[in-house]
Amino acid sequence: TACSMMPGDMEKAFRDIGGLQGTGYQPLSGDWLSTPTLGYTRETQAEAQRLGQLWLEHAQAAQAYAEVLSHVVTRAAELLRKKLLAHGGESAMPDTLRACYDLWVECAEEAYAEVSLSEAFTHAQAKLTNSLMAVKRQEQKMVDETLGALNMPTRRELDTSHRRLHQLQRQVWQLQQTLDDTGVRELREEVAALQRQVSELVAARPSATSPSTPPARRTAAPKNAT
Repeated sequence: TACSMMPGDMEKAFRDIGGLQGTGYQPLSGDWLSTPTLGYTRETQAEAQRLGQLWLEHAQAAQAYAEVLSHVVTRAAELLRKKLLAHGGESAMPDTLRACYDLWVECAEEAYAEVSLSEAFTHAQAKLTNSLMAVKRQEQKMVDETLGALNMPTRRELDTSHRRLHQLQRQVWQLQQTLDDTGVRELREEVAALQRQVSELVAARPSATSPSTPPARRTAAPKNAT
């Protein structure tokens, strides 16, 4: 998912090892992150250590965010107690479970509105989001390097291909629109030219009611006298 550090089955596997505050992240806090990288795979080891460090930072950010959210429950309980005491007697108390639930939801919303506008909540949420994006970016970088080593298309190459394909589709659509407009204009000009030619032929045609000139009579040649 978009809000998870690792996509798909990789995330499910790490859930079995431990959560953000569980035992799954405890080995990362040891000497592994500070171990010098050696050999021809030192770049890969350095990238893995970088990913582990980002995981730890995200775990700390998630814990800080959870602590800030815990103030919402505390504040909601305080507001609920004040509103119950403000009723001034048992007769004004909520008499149904639904009324108690509605009152609790109202107090929780007020408490969340107060906490969400605080500077601590804003800072914790921003740090959580930034750390998550850093983890996902590092993961994508490592995946692309692995795919490139296996001669497989990477995410960057696929994004480039999709972007170029989209550009070509737009260009083809624009060319089709241009050709359609040009073809229609040429057809209109051709039809107009044919109409002018027909009008000229009709104007040049002799009228049927106009008197016809009689044909010239031939005179016989005079015969020589003998």
